[in-house]
Amino acid sequence: FERRKKLLLHACEVNCSLFLSGLKGTDNPASIMIAAELLKQYGSRHYIDILADKVFNPDFRERVHEHYFEIYEETVECISLRGSDIALEKLNAEMLRRITDESYFTLILPNLPVRGEFFFIPSLLKILKDDNFSQPALLRETFERFPASQFIEELMEILKDTDGRFSPSVKKEAFRIIGELKMPCCLQIILENLKLLENNEQKEFAYILKSFDEKAFIDRTSGLLKTCDSEVKASIISALPATGLKQFTN
Repeated sequence: FERRKKLLLHACEVNCSLFLSGLKGTDNPASIMIAAELLKQYGSRHYIDILADKVFNPDFRERVHEHYFEIYEETVECISLRGSDIALEKLNAEMLRRITDESYFTLILPNLPVRGEFFFIPSLLKILKDDNFSQPALLRETFERFPASQFIEELMEILKDTDGRFSPSVKKEAFRIIGELKMPCCLQIILENLKLLENNEQKEFAYILKSFDEKAFIDRTSGLLKTCDSEVKASIISALPATGLKQFTN
């Protein structure tokens, strides 16, 4: 295997990669694994489209059995590195298909390339709104790799919902994502929605509050503490000692 891969790698290095067209007609696991590894650096991106079609086909898994996950991992990484828009769209569909399959889903999310935001962000928002999703921390990390401008407005809408369209757990996750982005323009809405967290979670969240400009934080907090919203005040008061700010700890 290694000897053949080395020979084919040398061929690719001198721009001889037509042999990759054989992907379409083979189910040989070793051939497909080598192709996936080579396509991370060499060859037409069209071959990556063919690779994705083959590996993401459920029938292929049934035919291959052994080593399938290794081939799958190489394919996902290959698409992440060099995949065309067609391949990215296939990866997006595969992500949605694998939501309940933890081993595959946790492989896909860290490998979503930022250049595919057009495909991935709507799907990530769809996953966020699913109460049955079981990997919230991984989802938050994934969102944070993408441009906030592409999804922050929809997260705000989730927090502002008063019609019961979103569950408390979905709102909490949207809140956590907004908080972990640490955007100065979101300080007000973060403080207003601290009430979504449990008391111990509010204290843990203080490390994010400490990252904001101190003067802006003090001004916004002081203003909200003068409001009549008891829930907002209680949640802020719960978190304040953990910020270490003298104005609120003395």
